[in-house]
Amino acid sequence: MIKITTNLANLREKIDKIDKNIIELILERMNLVHEVGLSKLQTNTRVYVPEREALIFKKLAAFSNLPAFEIQSFYTEIISFCRKLEDTLSVAVNRDSISLLGLKKIFGEYVKPIIFDNLNTFFIEKENISYILTPLCEEMILALQSSNWFIINTTEVNSEKLYLISKYPNEITNTGDITYILTKERFNISSYQIEENLFFSSVESLHLEKERDVEIKILGFIPSI
Repeated sequence: MIKITTNLANLREKIDKIDKNIIELILERMNLVHEVGLSKLQTNTRVYVPEREALIFKKLAAFSNLPAFEIQSFYTEIISFCRKLEDTLSVAVNRDSISLLGLKKIFGEYVKPIIFDNLNTFFIEKENISYILTPLCEEMILALQSSNWFIINTTEVNSEKLYLISKYPNEITNTGDITYILTKERFNISSYQIEENLFFSSVESLHLEKERDVEIKILGFIPSI
């Protein structure tokens, strides 16, 4: 049993006061997010803005001297809690634990998974969903080539990389962001393999391919933290 000394009691009292302040600030943040949500509703602006979230993580990391990925690990839940005032996002995922873990990692607790046994048939079924979280496969690449869907974020669970695909592209790009580009030269169905080197990871690579007159398609921009 822990002996409650005067010093320990004082420390706990200070922690309680800080916890109260944190809750008050979160409630204040929720009110502001609600106002933002009303503004977005009037202008038909997307609710989930990953480049904005990445910027928040970077700013808090600079302020606190904590690594941005550590800020992201707990602040995602605060953002998720506040974002539900705007909307609870529906995201299509495969029926497996890795996909569900990846979903929570990106969106936090407040997200609605739409479960598919095989997401490769998603585009055929034409569900009214704006987000898909999935590993990349040949069918998904083909769908991205022939549709107006974009890669907007990624996460990794147990060494498996998942890609968040959306109808809404990221609109703000910053130094260090990853650009996913698919070239006709590197995409050959007869020899297709899921490898990261199918993609280029910088705008400079895009310019080089343009100079070589290679047919390209930008699949999306991923904000870095």
